[in-house]
Amino acid sequence: MKKLKLSAYTLLGLYVFLLAACSGKKQSPEHVRYIPADAQFVLAMDARRIISKSLQPQELFSESNLKEMGASDKEAKQVSERAERILNSGIDYANTVYVFGQTEGEIIAALLALDAPDKWNKNIQDPAFWKKVFDKEAVPALQKKGKVKYFVQEEDCDRLVVAWDERALLVGNIHVGCSETEKANTAQAQLLNLFALPKEKQLFEKQESFKKALEEGEDVVFWADLNVADKLDAFDNVDASTRKYLKDASFTLNVRFDDGLIQADVAFLPSKESLREMQLYYNKKIKKEVLKIPYQKPVALLSFAIAEAALDQMVENQALKDINTNLVKEIGLTADELIAMWDGQFTLALNSFSGLPELALVLGVRNNDLYNKMMAYTTRKGFFTKKPNAQGEVYLLMGGVAHLYKDANYLRIASGASESIWKSADTPEVWTSQIQKSSSFIGIRAELLEQLAKSRLLNNDEANEVINLAEELVMWSPGYEDGKVKGQMRLTFREKNKNALLILIDVAKTMAKKAKKYDEDEPLARGILPMEEVDEEAFEEEPVF
Repeated sequence: MKKLKLSAYTLLGLYVFLLAACSGKKQSPEHVRYIPADAQFVLAMDARRIISKSLQPQELFSESNLKEMGASDKEAKQVSERAERILNSGIDYANTVYVFGQTEGEIIAALLALDAPDKWNKNIQDPAFWKKVFDKEAVPALQKKGKVKYFVQEEDCDRLVVAWDERALLVGNIHVGCSETEKANTAQAQLLNLFALPKEKQLFEKQESFKKALEEGEDVVFWADLNVADKLDAFDNVDASTRKYLKDASFTLNVRFDDGLIQADVAFLPSKESLREMQLYYNKKIKKEVLKIPYQKPVALLSFAIAEAALDQMVENQALKDINTNLVKEIGLTADELIAMWDGQFTLALNSFSGLPELALVLGVRNNDLYNKMMAYTTRKGFFTKKPNAQGEVYLLMGGVAHLYKDANYLRIASGASESIWKSADTPEVWTSQIQKSSSFIGIRAELLEQLAKSRLLNNDEANEVINLAEELVMWSPGYEDGKVKGQMRLTFREKNKNALLILIDVAKTMAKKAKKYDEDEPLARGILPMEEVDEEAFEEEPVF
């Protein structure tokens, strides 16, 4: 029952996410104005669009479908009945769901629109509603602050605040610790004040980047204020030179689910102080010459371009001084010299992962003197051996594991010992047109995923299930445009005639069936079995000697 109690508190938000197709009303984002200006992140879900691309609510939360997703007969019946009650509770399912968080006060809250507040008021005070939806015998004491009604629930040191007015419902969770009652009270007051926020304290009015993200949003939008990064444990070891790029910056993610495809647009909006550096670092496109590799259909490819001015600034700022000494012992160049040799163009291609990986690496060279210095040093050390009678400048790596070929402007390394492989080198059949519009690119084809599945790394049923559906994953960035650093992601599935949401639902069902079968076949996996009672009188004590 504990599991079902917890899910009941989240069903309100889950329904608005999945049941929007129940109404044809025009979307009204009025409740977005309840999000405070100091919110650190916001997740916006256009439930109407999402449900129109997946299952209808009656089908999604039917007992039969819930059973397919791993629920027992009892759980499926209870959740389905709860769903029906919430569906008719007065919530406006045609509206967008907003989830936001504040690190101050440790608040995470969901905002839902109401289209029948009288109906909601009636339901929330009905003992039968509480018994059916929340599995509670008594209705909690309702309180009132102005036009706002609310109730509070305490569980496991967290405080749940459910509040509403004539337009919106807010479900907020406060996590500040069991003994910090005063801090929890302050956070609770902050939540209740959201129903009467003046414009200057609304995120929608205060942050133009947030407003713009919603205007351009499709199925799911995520926005984050990167100032919060300083307060996260994950950034404790990040140096100050990197942290400065996060100050007064923001991040947006816009996701769309299409037939056989998930697409996402991302954007990093730098502060005015770091704007010039972003323009400097991300204003270069990948050149066609660096894409000339000996594989026409690589299973994976990474390519990027950094402006030479940005590389020079790295040297000037001594960004790599800590690795200068170690690197010079290995290749005969300091890190600063290596950067000065490189022109910022880079491509790494993988042709096969099975057995010994087939790789090709291409680097642009802008300083031939430093290149010659590096090759002279590594040749003396025996790392490279110059190949006799070769056409052009060819070196063998470690006796023939790979070879290095240098043309006018590029250093090219590929698996194998023959330089002739580069005679047929050309831009790959896949991805080239997209790469040349980008400043960075990553592409992974299904063949690599299949090879990974056969390896020891991902040799399991779950990996194979996902791999059998995926066709290609590509991520790229056109660089700096319109005041932001942009990026895009595209995950393509093999099944082209089904929406990606339905594909993911099918994956969840398949995984649930396999997990259920595993539990049935392996009873010990479900936990420790109860021990049988032993009749102690059946055993007689015998002397040791």
